[in-house]
Amino acid sequence: MKLTALPVDHAAPDSVALLVEADGKKVLYSGDLRFHGRKQPHWQRLIHDLRGTLDVLILEGTTIGRPGATSLSERALEPRLTRILQGQQSLALVFCSAQNLDRIITIHNVVKKLNKRMVVDLYGAYALHVMRDMVPELPQWDWPEMRVVQWRYQQELLRRAGKEDFIEKTAKHRIGWQGLQAHASEYPSSGVFSYALFYEDRSECPTACGGDE
Repeated sequence: MKLTALPVDHAAPDSVALLVEADGKKVLYSGDLRFHGRKQPHWQRLIHDLRGTLDVLILEGTTIGRPGATSLSERALEPRLTRILQGQQSLALVFCSAQNLDRIITIHNVVKKLNKRMVVDLYGAYALHVMRDMVPELPQWDWPEMRVVQWRYQQELLRRAGKEDFIEKTAKHRIGWQGLQAHASEYPSSGVFSYALFYEDRSECPTACGGDE
């Protein structure tokens, strides 16, 4: 039996489909994949190379139940997001998983283009830090245009994991709600947060953030 890992497009880095060859048969398991990310050519190449050669295809189907649903590619989204946020003076929040690396890069590209700043929460900052060597173009908490919101519960989780040094390092780029409100025009594309952030009580934010600017 021969097992081959084939790169596919997905938010998670190094996502692969698996090609199994045995007894003269070929089975392809797509794994989790999509067609609108920055690695879209991987899937197109896969289709081209394997067309007509498979005996069985096992295909991921998250959106099969949404007929007619379409997704903007990251390349198409970037200029659209730029147009939306250009000239905006109020704070804008982008709901996005910190593990959606392609989307993080798209938002950061817009931030740089508009000469603005980008805010991530502590979980997002740590996730990007861990994957920095795997994806060098990922924005990092210590880049000049980056700021970090330090939610108290995320600080506690990192402390339990023995990562208190990371909390101390990111404090140099810390910002809270008071700082965001005072400089809202600088942050028209801030807000790449883990989903839990939006369940915080805003009245608690200056303390939960571990302080403010």
